[in-house]
Amino acid sequence: EWQDSRERITKLIQQGVILTNSSPATDKVMICGSMPFNDDVKEMLNIWGWQEGNRKIAGSFVQEKAFVQ
Repeated sequence: EWQDSRERITKLIQQGVILTNSSPATDKVMICGSMPFNDDVKEMLNIWGWQEGNRKIAGSFVQEKAFVQ
């Protein structure tokens, strides 16, 4: 359970605590955070078969880029 966890979100994703039973065929993910965080999550999702969306392709995940520096 991650409610009281002090672990990094990326570690919880890798441990299967977050995104458990999630699938790129049925679910969508929005990544929002620092560029290193976004890059880490994007890399994990790509390895697991998720596809980043863009203006032409909906994909199974997108990144919030408006406030990232």
